[in-house]
Amino acid sequence: MDPGSRRFVTHKMCQSTRQRYFSGKSQRAVGQRLGISQMHVSRLERWALARLRTVLREALKARDVMTKRVYTVPEETRLPELAEMMLTRRVNRVPVVREGRLVGIVSRGDLVRALAEQEGTAQRGKR
Repeated sequence: MDPGSRRFVTHKMCQSTRQRYFSGKSQRAVGQRLGISQMHVSRLERWALARLRTVLREALKARDVMTKRVYTVPEETRLPELAEMMLTRRVNRVPVVREGRLVGIVSRGDLVRALAEQEGTAQRGKR
């Protein structure tokens, strides 16, 4: 990717934004990790915010940005089966339904927590 191309800049902006807001790292730390200066991280963030404001002004509706294909599971779905489906279909959240009505949502984080709790219980039982 050419460092001067719009695609490169957009790619770096996405990386920068993700790392800053999901990890809490400083602009300097993100810049060092991405191989760009803190000033460029700052500019990319300003550009991203300006772009977001433009998108919001265009009055997009939920239907314009939503995922159109929704996979659901019944409450009785076993977690290994649910995890496999999420990996296969590359989804992060799955609505849980009972008789066609939404009763909850399972996220990847929920699965990780359930696994950690189960492992913790198993470890405590071995002691």
